[in-house]
Amino acid sequence: MDVAKILTIPSLSTARVIAGGDGLSLHVTGIMVLEAVDIENWGNEGEIILTSYFALKDLSSDEIVQFLCKLTSIGISALIIKLDRFVSDIPEEITHYCNLHALPLIQIPKEVKYESVILEILGPIIDSNIAMLNRHYDVHNKLIRMALKEPTLQQLLEELKKMIGCDVTLINHTHSRRISTNPALDNFEVIEIRPITSTRYMNFSYKQLRVNYFTEDCENGCRAISVDVPNLDHARYELVIHNRGRIIDNDDFMVIENVVSFLQMELLKQYSVSQNRFHRNNNMVSDLLNGRNFDSSHSEDILNTLHIDLHNSYQVIMIRLFSKDPQLMNDPDWAAGIFYGLKTRYKSRWMSMAYLEKESRITFLYNFSRKTGPILTSTAQELIEAVRKTPGIPDFNYQISLSSISDRNGIPKINQEAVDIQKILHLFYQQDSALSYDDLGIYKLFMSMGNLEHPEQFIPPRLLQFKKDYPELMETLSCFLETNQSFSETAAAMYLHPKTIRYRINKIIQLLGFNFSDSEQILQAQIASRLFKLMG
Repeated sequence: MDVAKILTIPSLSTARVIAGGDGLSLHVTGIMVLEAVDIENWGNEGEIILTSYFALKDLSSDEIVQFLCKLTSIGISALIIKLDRFVSDIPEEITHYCNLHALPLIQIPKEVKYESVILEILGPIIDSNIAMLNRHYDVHNKLIRMALKEPTLQQLLEELKKMIGCDVTLINHTHSRRISTNPALDNFEVIEIRPITSTRYMNFSYKQLRVNYFTEDCENGCRAISVDVPNLDHARYELVIHNRGRIIDNDDFMVIENVVSFLQMELLKQYSVSQNRFHRNNNMVSDLLNGRNFDSSHSEDILNTLHIDLHNSYQVIMIRLFSKDPQLMNDPDWAAGIFYGLKTRYKSRWMSMAYLEKESRITFLYNFSRKTGPILTSTAQELIEAVRKTPGIPDFNYQISLSSISDRNGIPKINQEAVDIQKILHLFYQQDSALSYDDLGIYKLFMSMGNLEHPEQFIPPRLLQFKKDYPELMETLSCFLETNQSFSETAAAMYLHPKTIRYRINKIIQLLGFNFSDSEQILQAQIASRLFKLMG
């Protein structure tokens, strides 16, 4: 009910709108008598304020304007002033303000009784609220009875269509899936989006859409309403109501509110089932990769359950992610969207694929035939770069390690290879790098001998002692060799003066007896500097 409708009640037959006529369409939710000007403590949006001017009679012009500002900030729908008892003429500052801010200002004669006005306004509002509650109760009960039959999302949407008389579509934007009561309306282009002002019974955020349907001619576009369906999954769900000119009233919104809540529960159930399946599969893949199986038959069962037992060859691809936003690193789910994109691309390209998610790392266990061959570093980088370009994905860096090839009995071994390659990537390679076991070079020697955890045994004792006694000089020696014995480049890399570098190099020659022309000594020192990094 709006202000214009209020003016038709019998008790306001002699009322006059003297200002703010542009606001007669404002919605009315109730009426209150003004006894004090602290309306910010008790006033509510949509109410009409009824006054004899008693609470305003001692206010200055500025104080009256301040009071009126509070009315509009709260969202009061109209101000009714009763004349002759405390005021015979409404002050000009009030009429001016009400005209300026489209706040309906209504005057009534002294003969009009408050009781009649209040009862005649509240009566229809109460009746409307009762009808709304009854409708809510009926819809809620209907959905509860439906829930006991475990309906599909399609059946739920069909029921919503019956209740509001409009086709509807549920869109999963993340997975690019749609469920609709009319597939012909699935394909549309959004021309304009405008937010819908929330009312008392709206708990979700609605948007008014103007769309072009590819299967229909809509002059100037057709109308639709959309609402996002919040859920625990990382997918974005949107419910679109194709009203196409039909007015969606408060009763319809109440039905939609109930259905959206019900959709939330259904999506929560699906999410719970998928999470249970995810954790179960995650644990099984973890057991395989880490060799935590009781016997070979148990391993065979896990491989069969994960559908990665069709071929004889296996490879491990481990991807570690790094957020460019340090604050995101505290969010345990910051990489969920990236993981989803990677899983989608890997599974669509290679069906025999299982994966393990752990914090900011995802590990793929790839089962393939010799004819198909393993995944190459270039292919792995191509896929992750495609994910990086996906809208809404946070900025990130990555490091990818790819193991050698093994049969099912060697899965724990190739998993350890991927872990060790990650250590090498972290210490010696830049971000956004991919490294396979075949490209390890000399590091493959330490890994194949199982000595990556104890690299000190490959370092000459005199270099070990020199590192212990003179860590700064050892760091200078490593940097000097990495820059091809350039004093200026070493100084720039270490943020020191070239003279300081020259002094340190002379000291190294003196203490270590190092010969910078001896290629064997240079090789030993370069290998040692890298192994020192492995040692931390």
